[in-house]
Amino acid sequence: MVLQQGVPVRVFGRAAPGSTVEVRFQQQVKEQIAAEDGSWQVMLDPLQPGEAGTLEVAGSGKTLQVKDVVVGEVWLCAGQSNMGWGIAKCLPMDTRLAEMLESDSLDQIRLLRRKSWTVGSKEAFAKASALQVAFAMELHQASGVPVGIIGGSNSGSKASGWVTRDMITEDEEVQQAFQTPEALEAALQKPLDAFASNYEPRIRPLEGYTIRAMLWDQGEAGSGIKGMPFPVMTRALFRGWRKAWGQGDFPILYMSKPSGGAPAFDPGSPYTRMSAAYQAPPVTALSKQKAKKKSGEMLWGAKTADREHFLPISTLPGSAMVLVADLQPDIHPTMKADYAR
Repeated sequence: MVLQQGVPVRVFGRAAPGSTVEVRFQQQVKEQIAAEDGSWQVMLDPLQPGEAGTLEVAGSGKTLQVKDVVVGEVWLCAGQSNMGWGIAKCLPMDTRLAEMLESDSLDQIRLLRRKSWTVGSKEAFAKASALQVAFAMELHQASGVPVGIIGGSNSGSKASGWVTRDMITEDEEVQQAFQTPEALEAALQKPLDAFASNYEPRIRPLEGYTIRAMLWDQGEAGSGIKGMPFPVMTRALFRGWRKAWGQGDFPILYMSKPSGGAPAFDPGSPYTRMSAAYQAPPVTALSKQKAKKKSGEMLWGAKTADREHFLPISTLPGSAMVLVADLQPDIHPTMKADYAR
């Protein structure tokens, strides 16, 4: 387990209603009485990195011990296929990722997978997300502290599956986009991915786990709601997750789309060595709209209009777009270490 450094850390769970729960970690002792529904939470004072310790939770005559708990950086990572793209699919092409897997500090990376933490090793990460491991390693090398990754991914998933219905209906920007409650309600009747179909199993159990920031990679499959502008949908998703976490406006990085398919900005860079060289768009007699679409398809592997849906997302305070279109001419670039960098 990894707990976030430098900020108050929420520890939460369930116990017998009315029972006293005691939490102990790094010489701190916190108590709370479980609510009528059995829920409880305590806030640990800001923690500093150091030796691994044991988190103890005691209540109703029982004590739960979580051993090998470290303090460092915790990031929430989620999205569709590029977020979950496995390490095995990236080797041996991604030589930087291969080097990371041989690093002596790989055990400083921990991934929360299927309700348990996996400590980094080449064998343990054989089926892990290449992007998550590479990103965590880059972050560890920059910060010098352990890094924990929580979250989930689902290939081909649309944004509608990553939000609850309330996150959409209660969002002011969404309401303004559809102008009337009736228009919005009509649009929400048939989402292409059922609301919360990914959020409930993959994100809901993590709500409130103290994090530093979020990394998001989704978009090829769209918003999942007819008539919903993609930037509006994504900003509503980000606001909804921030509200659910209760940590204020934590930073959010999101990937541009398409992933790969663009010419390399610097063909000599090792990070874009598998990308195509830049070619000027052809001059045609087509209308401006058709010429724009055609040149976009030829040079980028996706419509120009699709690309232009992503930059406006960053108008949400505390968010920023990561440009990954130039990494490789494919929708699933294998150079995930370059993504992470």
